[in-house]
Amino acid sequence: GNCSSPVSPPVARPTAPPTSAPTPSPTSSPVAAPTGGSCVNDPTWTGKFNAAHTCDYIGEDPGFRCGWENSDGITARDACLEACDATCQGRRFLRRREVSFT
Repeated sequence: GNCSSPVSPPVARPTAPPTSAPTPSPTSSPVAAPTGGSCVNDPTWTGKFNAAHTCDYIGEDPGFRCGWENSDGITARDACLEACDATCQGRRFLRRREVSFT
């Protein structure tokens, strides 16, 4: 082939656009963002290998244990916010400190 000529000749008119009009906007609003102060451990969460592995147990070594899962595949990081969420850990420390000094 000759590089200066197209493979097939151009069409006389443009083809129709892929859609007739833009799609409609979503009808429902997004859900509200979580409110502050949600640093609460799930009282029902336990590790999948030992029922004694509660969120309190996770909190004793969060760096190692927050990746653990329960039998439903929910990680301690998702269920044990007080123990595993970095913003909650500071609050937990302050709360324990206040209790120990009063």
